[in-house]
Amino acid sequence: MPVLSADVLRPPRRHRLPGVCADPTGRPGRGRGRVVGEGDGVLRVALAVLAIGLPHHTTPHVWVAPSGWLVQATCIHQHEGAWNDNTGNGYAGGMQFELGTWNSVAGRPARSLRDVARAPIREQLRRAYLVWLRDGRSWREWGTARACGLR
Repeated sequence: MPVLSADVLRPPRRHRLPGVCADPTGRPGRGRGRVVGEGDGVLRVALAVLAIGLPHHTTPHVWVAPSGWLVQATCIHQHEGAWNDNTGNGYAGGMQFELGTWNSVAGRPARSLRDVARAPIREQLRRAYLVWLRDGRSWREWGTARACGLR
């Protein structure tokens, strides 16, 4: 099971692409090259996904989980399952959402647990955070909370 890193939740870095942003002599930092973000390729993929009708998730790319909450969520996740789990037990994803719980907070509703299992990690965590806030900063929705010493 992959370990969740805070890097997953940081906003994308901005950087210059070699070749695209270099002057004709190949020296970086000169010329009128465009600054691109790591999310540019993701945007192309998202548009392609929309074109073929697969689920679209609406996580703001600038959302960053609070660090104290993320430590707790990581413990919950380690007791739940892989981020793409959909084992037929009525729950899906790395935080093991029920479809109704997933659809009760933010973003476009999922049509099935398969959509939940396919959601990006950031989207799964953001929705878990929204459930946690809605429940009064409580982990009561997750039965594994006790294993982490949470309530």
